[in-house]
Amino acid sequence: MSRSAVSESYCRRYDIASIGFRREAGVTAAAEPVCHLDVRFGEGYSVQFKLQGRAAGIGETVRRLLGDGSLECARAVDPAALEAELAALFREIDGRLQRIRHEQEVQRIRYLGNTFVLNGKTVFDVVEDVDGRLTIAMHRDGGRQQAMLQASALLDGLYDGSIVMRPPSTR
Repeated sequence: MSRSAVSESYCRRYDIASIGFRREAGVTAAAEPVCHLDVRFGEGYSVQFKLQGRAAGIGETVRRLLGDGSLECARAVDPAALEAELAALFREIDGRLQRIRHEQEVQRIRYLGNTFVLNGKTVFDVVEDVDGRLTIAMHRDGGRQQAMLQASALLDGLYDGSIVMRPPSTR
């Protein structure tokens, strides 16, 4: 098994336990090849997606990449060329992994007892959660004003960034 410094660094950044690679020919002879990626994260969840075209070429060389930078390769390759190819792969998938990480962070947020900020202005606390209907207390002119909010609306706002959770130290 070879080792890759760029892979180890990248895997540490996203808490990746392993990435499996499976390359397939295109559906027709003229179609671009496809490489299936199976990304497993340290927290136990995984995602699968495909690479096409030039990016799919990594599947000819690498079969499996582990979080510590270890590589299972299909054939012997020049280590410097492989590092360059892996760096290109990580640039290609970085945006996807950022979105996946954001989604996982949002899904871990507990609503009840936390403070949130809507559009950088409206601050509110979630004081009660009854079957997905949240009672919130908005901070208004030194006081609190109660309102209702659907948990799904809070989740949507967290996903799109219009709502952010305020860190405990700034509450």
